[in-house]
Amino acid sequence: MLFWVWLGVLIGVLIPLGISSALPLSLLWTGTLLMCVVLIGGQWIFRQNRWMFWAKWSPLGMGILSLSLSMLFVTSRIHERLVHHWPESLAGSAVTVEGWVDDLPRPADYGVRLSLRVTALDRTDLSSFPERLWLTSYLPSRTSSEDIWNPRAGECWRMTVRLKPPHGLMSPHTFDVETWLLSHGFDATGSRVSHSVVERLDQCSASWVDPWMQQLQRVRQRLKDHLQKVLGDGPYTGVMIALVIGDQPAIPDVQWQRFNATGIGHLISISGFHITFLASIAAWLVQRLVRWSPRCLDYEPDRVWGAVTGLLVAIAYVLLAGGGVPAQRTAWMIGVMAVGWSLGRWTHVGVLFVWATIGVLLIDPLAPLAAGFWLSFVGVGALMLSGLGRLPFIPVKRYDFLRHALHSQIVATLVLAPMTLYLFGQVSVVGPLANALAIPMISIVITPLALCGALIPGMSWALHGAYIVFAWLDQGLQWLVQISIFPTVWRGAEPSLWATVLATFGMLYLCGSQILPMRWVIGCFSLLPLWVLPNVQVRYGAARITVLDVGQGLSVLIETAGHRLLYDAGPRPFRAPASSNVDAGARVILPFLRGEGITSLDTLLISHHDIDHRGGADSLLAQMPIRQLLTSVDSASFPTRKPETDFIPCETGQKWTWDGVSFFILSPTSDRLAHEKRSNDLSCVLRVETAAASVLLPGDAESSVENELIQTQPQLLQSTVLIAGHHGSRTSTSLAWLESVRPSYTVFTSGYINHYHHPHPEVVERVSQSGSMAFRSDAHGALVFELPGQAGETIWRSWRNSAGRSWHYGRMQ
Repeated sequence: MLFWVWLGVLIGVLIPLGISSALPLSLLWTGTLLMCVVLIGGQWIFRQNRWMFWAKWSPLGMGILSLSLSMLFVTSRIHERLVHHWPESLAGSAVTVEGWVDDLPRPADYGVRLSLRVTALDRTDLSSFPERLWLTSYLPSRTSSEDIWNPRAGECWRMTVRLKPPHGLMSPHTFDVETWLLSHGFDATGSRVSHSVVERLDQCSASWVDPWMQQLQRVRQRLKDHLQKVLGDGPYTGVMIALVIGDQPAIPDVQWQRFNATGIGHLISISGFHITFLASIAAWLVQRLVRWSPRCLDYEPDRVWGAVTGLLVAIAYVLLAGGGVPAQRTAWMIGVMAVGWSLGRWTHVGVLFVWATIGVLLIDPLAPLAAGFWLSFVGVGALMLSGLGRLPFIPVKRYDFLRHALHSQIVATLVLAPMTLYLFGQVSVVGPLANALAIPMISIVITPLALCGALIPGMSWALHGAYIVFAWLDQGLQWLVQISIFPTVWRGAEPSLWATVLATFGMLYLCGSQILPMRWVIGCFSLLPLWVLPNVQVRYGAARITVLDVGQGLSVLIETAGHRLLYDAGPRPFRAPASSNVDAGARVILPFLRGEGITSLDTLLISHHDIDHRGGADSLLAQMPIRQLLTSVDSASFPTRKPETDFIPCETGQKWTWDGVSFFILSPTSDRLAHEKRSNDLSCVLRVETAAASVLLPGDAESSVENELIQTQPQLLQSTVLIAGHHGSRTSTSLAWLESVRPSYTVFTSGYINHYHHPHPEVVERVSQSGSMAFRSDAHGALVFELPGQAGETIWRSWRNSAGRSWHYGRMQ
């Protein structure tokens, strides 16, 4: 019965999260009530007539009822969140809010980011107001003591902010911001109005639980301050903070890259193993102490005292960690085990797993949207199944701890490898060996020392000891990477979802009991779809045009049968330093290229000097092999360019052919390069032409360049797809230009609610009247155009429409 309930709950949660449109609540209510009537009526008939078939099928009926209730529960939660979202009509408007900081603020290169739990709002025309905000407070260009705002977790504030709906970039293989915002309960994003007055309040609460949660966040903030005071600005201070209170953003990006490359990233936080170990130690100590007190034993046996203590320690640690999915899963398993232990019964590990899954989904039905949910439960499930058998090349003896630890790491790596490749695009090769070394060191030595140093007064020496031991461990991991004869990380194209599921089940089958037939054959064949079914290749003579959603900027990938050209590299935030890892190259373009299995570029074309077009070039040039850089910008603007990347100035008259596809540079002329002062009019204008279709990319070229091209090269202007110049500004895409190009499709690459107000309504109306089908990257996400090589129609698809869910904004219905 329990298995069917668990299966029904899991499937019932996944269906609403996986389909593209929201299910109607009325239909779900009807189905659930009907299922209740069938089950209750069938149970009454069974008791009256003793029908044996009902006794046989009633567990399946409970599973179906669980499925129906879960679908209703998840759909209701999604509807509830969408109701509280900030309305589109008020996007960008200023509003005064009151609320308390319900998580540790995150310092950024250009300010601070914080989560605000709203308790009051000065708008009375809203039927419901957002409950939680994700805000950014930017540092002004000229700061003074009164400009610096330093919010702390648990504090109450009144401030003026500009809000917009939870919207994010939508491109293939990139981080889905809107799903992350939904799963964390954020109903709006925004920023504090610069130089606005912020007022700290003595108290603010919207419910009875708020004061308790505020106090918990204040404790976490004080612990973080204490850790920073004791350890200073050492390189591993962020690691100690993450191990004690689960604040992972405190760790620098460079360290995260190293930890993920060695496969120990899951340990650099409050993991399930940490919680289990500390709860077990607490339970064991209390049992020993209680045995010395006959009065305590008169109330309850020692095992009850130990079980309750272990559970309380686990819950306290989960709250201290911020309640992540791995921590919740462990707390539920400890809770079920504690109940069974208190009753004198041994609880089967499968029952712990089932109840932990159900408990996490009941508390947070949107948890499957996070990668940690799948990595946590699938990893634990793999270790459970591997306990029934052993891999033949690792003979594990009953009491051989080291071999058992290595065996567990190999099992976890094999089972999680397909999922890791699907979620992150890479798999750590040295992960099993690194984890076999790091797990006992971090869980048994470093974490207990760090907790003692942080929580017990006068034990700062323990915190320093944990810091030193971790520094030794990190040095050992770096040495392991250096002596490894294999690459530290294996990267590959992102597999399809069904191929990932098939490969994961195949690895579970391989690591299962030795009595299972053909384990190696089935396990190896299950991996074939990960490589045998790559992305659809471009045919000879055809071209694929992918307009990425990079916000207020431009980046277009042009693929032929054997070559790839990237036109522009997207923006970098104006307030972010050039050395930061927040530009479009690192956040969008590189994940997209790697997800598509693209390991190098033939040409990177940077149209002109503006930061919204060349902002991500440094990340691309530093991290991906590029054969040539074609641009109108001087070479000194690309400090990360490698010697093997040829630098070629962009100029009218350049043309070449790749795989039957022709490329033409239409502008700038040599005279314009010598005398033009405006960066926009130095844009490299590119035309890509197949036998049946073409695309025109003018960059930010304005009307003067458009008129010049109409006069000098009118025969090369007519195109099937037009990327609107300057993101739809009034200074580009004139009526004469549209009459010369006559595009069937026009794409505006603009950021959501950008302060330039691109695209301009006049330009949008002009394009609409010309008969061209208009697209916007902020509304449609990334756009793909398949230009046929021979006679045929150009095929297009919108990523936001094809991959979006009911909570994504701007989807085409």
